Amino acid sequence: MSLQDKLGRATFDLLEVVKTRLATDLLQARTEGTVTFANDEQMSQVLSLVNASVETSFSNGVDFILGVAAAETAAASTSAKKTTSTRTKKTK
Repeated sequence: MSLQDKLGRATFDLLEVVKTRLATDLLQARTEGTVTFANDEQMSQVLSLVNASVETSFSNGVDFILGVAAAETAAASTSAKKTTSTRTKKTK
């Protein structure tokens, strides 16, 4: 599995953890009376809005992270090729 695939998977897993934690915290706050909703539908709407916002933010962040990983991988690959080329020339 490539570095980009690993980072994409790890970020997706993190997204799921964040969304689950948000739902749990929201339910706990409701139970404790910290926040109130007129009904369950209202709470579901708020949670949907928050989840959509988090997903969008993560999506934008993943694109950036994967771009950095791709650039680093390409740089490392180029560096490795130059090192191999230099060693080959010296041994001839």
